[in-house]
Amino acid sequence: MKQLDLTVFEPGETVGTLSKDGKVALWTVGPEGGLSRADHRLFGNADGLVPDSPIEDLNLTVKTYNLLKRNSVNTVGELLDYYHEKGDLGLSEIRNMGEKNIEEIRTWVIKIREANPEPGR
Repeated sequence: MKQLDLTVFEPGETVGTLSKDGKVALWTVGPEGGLSRADHRLFGNADGLVPDSPIEDLNLTVKTYNLLKRNSVNTVGELLDYYHEKGDLGLSEIRNMGEKNIEEIRTWVIKIREANPEPGR
């Protein structure tokens, strides 16, 4: 028989969980003890993002964020449009944009498209 450690949380407290694949989820304890997502941006997924969402909602690394801002990419919609038009090659032409930055952007573009499929994109 395995031992089970149990912790009781009060309503309003935030609880963090870590899945086997390393994803972090934050939950808020509701008034009746149920759990609800505390903040979708911290889950590493794109649920709830809309084209007008600022790129700050993506929690990008500082370098990637600054490179996009310097190139007038301020919203999720602008990021999708930029990537759709220019792709990895266009991103690589941005001064100081490295492969890790491109990979981070590509990963988010894929997540956003999977969570919010649009015809023609």
